Amino acid sequence: MLLHEVKGPKSFEDLRTINGVICETVRDTCYKRGLLDNDNQWEATLAEAVVCQSTKHFRDLFCILLKTCNVGNPSELWNKFKDDLAEDFKHQAEL
Repeated sequence: MLLHEVKGPKSFEDLRTINGVICETVRDTCYKRGLLDNDNQWEATLAEAVVCQSTKHFRDLFCILLKTCNVGNPSELWNKFKDDLAEDFKHQAEL
């Protein structure tokens, strides 16, 4: 996929470079170049669910998305919602 997008690469590092920044993986590179589906729909789903579901149900939904929906970049979704996913545990720790 990247060989069709990147003109004249001389190394694998060239293939993983976007605007002078080297991506960690080929998958990350493809994702950032828009060659893979983005996770906007899953992010919107989680953003809506976080305000109307309990933390446990929110975690369940997060797991279902990861298992069944072919999420393109699960670590990015995790980083965006990790505080919300652990809200009840943080609250318990404060007691």
